Amino acid sequence: FLIEIFILRFMKKIILLYFLIACLIGVNAQVVNLGSPIGWKGKLNLNNLQIIKMVGYNQAVIDKQDFINDKAKDRPWRFRYKYDVSFNLENSGRWTILPNGDRVWQLLVHCEGALSVNFLFENFNIPKGAYLHIYDYNKTNRVGAYTFKNNREDGALGTEIVQGEKVIIEYVEPLNVIGQGRFSITNVVHGYRSIGP
Repeated sequence: FLIEIFILRFMKKIILLYFLIACLIGVNAQVVNLGSPIGWKGKLNLNNLQIIKMVGYNQAVIDKQDFINDKAKDRPWRFRYKYDVSFNLENSGRWTILPNGDRVWQLLVHCEGALSVNFLFENFNIPKGAYLHIYDYNKTNRVGAYTFKNNREDGALGTEIVQGEKVIIEYVEPLNVIGQGRFSITNVVHGYRSIGP
């Protein structure tokens, strides 16, 4: 009996260790810490960005729907509203050439009243050396950098959330790989309440 207890405790520790290692690998694969975004360093004027203000969100309609769904409890808790969009490096945003020849693409997305914003990408494929940050206009929080390590065969990428209603997407492409990156932003996700009840 004591041997069985010992084996059971040992197995629990092994499972816990395996879980922790898997989590660490997953976190490291998600983003790379490359320091602050260029837009945070005062090198670019954030007042001259193209601003896309999302339209179609109606809090009164959302509240009525959530009141019914939350009371019935027959659907998952909804905390976000998803816009369908089609933004890419050619049809949106602004390019800036840096003194060293690298270039930066930036787009400001405004979801009025949002507590948080995140994005869904398709055709995400950026070269080694390029990277992407997402941060709020007030420079209080950011996610990224997303790099070539986030390229997947299906081209999909779902970003972490950024707190705030005005969010900047910033893609940096070094001189030696100019023109090699591509991605399409297919959804802007407007977070309007907490993730769980």
